[in-house]
Amino acid sequence: MAKVVMVLICLLALVCAGCVSNNEKGPANDEAPANDEVGQGAKAASNAPGASPLSAKIISPGIGSIFSGDKTASFDASASGGTEPYSYRWSSSIIGPLSESKSFTMKPSQLKAGDHTVILTVTDANGESAQATTNFQVI
Repeated sequence: MAKVVMVLICLLALVCAGCVSNNEKGPANDEAPANDEVGQGAKAASNAPGASPLSAKIISPGIGSIFSGDKTASFDASASGGTEPYSYRWSSSIIGPLSESKSFTMKPSQLKAGDHTVILTVTDANGESAQATTNFQVI
């Protein structure tokens, strides 16, 4: 129960860190509002006139996935907007850094058991970044 409460607190902190209403513009550079839904992408501000804001999305694993045994866990992301090329950084609330690839796989034995909150950070060529989160369980 304590782990569940801790994960919920972490998720709440992530959501509140970028609390901008979907109907509001940010204070500078016509910043795009962040989509703070878990498992959804967030958009970053764009400094280039006419450029679409950088957006990050976690394609897999899906929210609430459960991994066990030898079943491979696939991690896949997408990015759009901003300025290519993009760099990717995945991290877990339990074990820290996971990968710097757009897509990768891991076996549950490579992950610690528990409820993981995963944060994907995508950075574009101009240094703008966007984040997306998901959660999964390893048993």
